[in-house]
Amino acid sequence: MAKALERIIDTSTLPSFLKNARVTPVFKAGEKFMATNYRPISVLPVLSKLLEKHVLKHLYDYQIRLDLLHPAQSGFRVKTQPHEDGPLFYPVVSTISLGSHTFLDFYRPISEDNQDSTSFEDRYLTSVLLQPRSLILVCDDMYKTYLHGIEERTTDNVTDKVVNLSQCGGISIGETLSRKTRISLTIRHVPKTIKNKLIFGKR
Repeated sequence: MAKALERIIDTSTLPSFLKNARVTPVFKAGEKFMATNYRPISVLPVLSKLLEKHVLKHLYDYQIRLDLLHPAQSGFRVKTQPHEDGPLFYPVVSTISLGSHTFLDFYRPISEDNQDSTSFEDRYLTSVLLQPRSLILVCDDMYKTYLHGIEERTTDNVTDKVVNLSQCGGISIGETLSRKTRISLTIRHVPKTIKNKLIFGKR
């Protein structure tokens, strides 16, 4: 199966049988004799879905690694991937954390002098431990220059890269913290908005 997927990608040719779908009409509501009251459900071959997931993963990882996605593009991407908040926001973002702790990680951007280090692992800079009921303000270079994000994992290993460890009482280097359900409230200010005059009624 792996060789078949590789050949499809190498030749940029999708066999016709992978394009065929089994369509099943599913009734929605209303009169059952009306075709418009049915929703078509298409089931593609398993190999076609595997190929789709494979291509999606590699394309998405490539765009994230090279920081190709626009900062304002937030839909259809992993929420906590390292990112910038974009120029529309005031350069200060505040986040209140509730429930479990988490690590807010910071990464160096890809620069012209350092084109070889494109992975987030190579560009990792530091982390901030966000404890329950804590408030963090990200501003200045940490907002404008560096990318920030929260990696998806179930445990966090405390290292000397955690810059606020001295302010987190009872936690020391070498500990492993287990994540639980976390709720956060992020507050941003958007000063650059388009002002439209709305006129109601007759002039």
